[in-house]
Amino acid sequence: RLTIPAAPLPGMAGVIAERTTAINAALAKLTSTPSGNYMAAPATSLNAAPLTEAALYVAPIYISRPCVLDRIGVEVPGGYAGGAGALVRLGIYSSDSSGLPSALLLDAGTIDGTQTGLLELTISATIPSPGIYWLASVLQGGATPAAGTRNNNGPIAAIPYTDGLTVTQTIASGYTDTSVTGALPNPIVITGVVVTQPRVVVRIQ
Repeated sequence: RLTIPAAPLPGMAGVIAERTTAINAALAKLTSTPSGNYMAAPATSLNAAPLTEAALYVAPIYISRPCVLDRIGVEVPGGYAGGAGALVRLGIYSSDSSGLPSALLLDAGTIDGTQTGLLELTISATIPSPGIYWLASVLQGGATPAAGTRNNNGPIAAIPYTDGLTVTQTIASGYTDTSVTGALPNPIVITGVVVTQPRVVVRIQ
């Protein structure tokens, strides 16, 4: 019968400390995103489509450590550039105690929706603790044609939503708010759930 000694065996304390340090370092790598890497909400597939004017979309990402985000962006594929004045406003929301999007962490401003490619803004957004954060995007400017983006498509999570009496949808990829024509609302006012929404990316500094 094997027993675990109350104290390390003679000469083993240093070995145990070394192995513990190595294991902790390996676990840290598994649970953190390296600096310089981009993150986006998960999706079952990607597509591209014109956006709906003034519809704010938020998609969840899990950030596993305190960090600073230094880029936020969205892709406007070829053939989906908007008309003159098209803008896509980007931002980040934090979660409330129940895990729903709530307080505005950052309104990053707008990118030019008349351009194509991966369009980025330089930011400095402090992520204070691990958890679920929400990447936000909304088409503004009233341009014709409307700008389109690369989108996350397909449900990826069980997301609760209620209209006050009944749950109207439980499998989705994020939430939406409507009639957001200027600065991002704080807090967000959830008006529905969505299965397809812009694929916003952020970069860890």
